[in-house]
Amino acid sequence: MKHQKWLILFVALVLMAGTAGLLAWLKTSQKLGKPGIKATPIPGSVTMKIDLPERVLDFTSTNVPEPRSF
Repeated sequence: MKHQKWLILFVALVLMAGTAGLLAWLKTSQKLGKPGIKATPIPGSVTMKIDLPERVLDFTSTNVPEPRSF
């Protein structure tokens, strides 16, 4: 019975250490991909033009003009 408790403790510690090591490795090996949204400044304005994909799954995008602010 005493050996079984030590074995369970050892297995639990090995699992925790393995998980910590895997998480540390994943954190250091992450690489960012290309940005999903491209924004370009509109000349003579403080606003940005955001280029979105034309199609995403079953959705399509359209250009909607912004209302003129007063």
